[in-house]
This record gives sequence, structure tokens and C-alpha cells, in this order.
Amino acid sequence: MKTFVFTLIFTFSYAQDIVVNKAWNLFGATENLDTSFFTSGCADSVWSYSNGNWKNFAHGTETVTSFTTILKAEGFWVYSYSGNCSLSSSVKTIKSFSTDVYPLLQNMCASCHAVGKTGEASEEWRVESVNSTYSQVKLMLNTSYPENSEFLITPTSVYMHEGGGKRYDVGSPTYNTILDWIKQGAKNN
Repeated sequence: MKTFVFTLIFTFSYAQDIVVNKAWNLFGATENLDTSFFTSGCADSVWSYSNGNWKNFAHGTETVTSFTTILKAEGFWVYSYSGNCSLSSSVKTIKSFSTDVYPLLQNMCASCHAVGKTGEASEEWRVESVNSTYSQVKLMLNTSYPENSEFLITPTSVYMHEGGGKRYDVGSPTYNTILDWIKQGAKNN
């Protein structure tokens, strides 16, 4: 008689604290996640169920249904041969124009770049509706070299941002949010 033993470890955790045990682990995404954080040796296979379909991500496998994003509130399974590893330090949160970048513009830029304002700043681009603002902002982006995007670097310098002054520092949370958004393709999401 042959005996088959199947070990299944259920671990429900938040995406910010992803500690992977040996065998199967179940996690819940508390924000949109980029699947590039799955590292070989820790996350050997990842499964997600969304809209009635299973999606699979496995390192070195050509014949899988790939996915690049796990959406907020979705569950996902991670299988690890080795276990006892952590993915939390490399988790990348998907940045959204409407919820991450646009509110920064409303708070930091609308005093000069707004409808009804006069002067050079309001002629360059304006904080209007989300879609209208995005259409203007995308013209100042360089997705090939995100760090060189006019939209990102101008507010970091008193000299380049005439009249507006320095709005944030290179490496600040505001700078990193905008940079990450551009690196992720600067989508109107």
C-alpha cells in the first residue's frame, strides 16, 4: 500500500509582513502589489484567484498564466521549498495616479498650477480633474529614464522651479512616490 502525505501550512498575513514558511502559505494583499517581489528560493510558485480564474507565477516556467499585479483584498498562495524566509523587505506597492500622485499635486502645486490662477505656472500645466491633470503631466515624463523626468526634478530645485521654490527633496517620500509611479509606467490608474 502506498501512502501519500500532503503537508499544507495555512498562514494568513498582511502583505507588509510576508514571512514564508515551508510548503503552502496563504496571504491577503492590503494594497496593490507588484509580483516582482517574488524571489526564487523563497516564493517558488505563486497562485492567485481573481474573477473566476486561477493565475500562476513560477520562476523559470514558460507555460504559466503570468500576472504582474495582485490587487488589494485579493488572496494569494505562495509555495516555498525552503521556507523560513521573508519577502517583506522587497515588496513593491503599485502606485496609482489618482490615489497617490494626484493628491500630492492638489496639496503642493494647486496654489500656482490651478484653474483661475494667472501667470506662467498656470499656463504650463494645471491641477484640474484627475484625467485632465494626467494628460498634462504625462507630457513632462520620461519613462525610459524616470529620474530625468521634468515633472519629477523641477520641484526639487529652487533654480529650476521659478516662483514655486523647492517643493520636496530628492529621496523624500513625495519624490519616491512620484518616481515609483513613473518607473511603474506612469499609468492613469
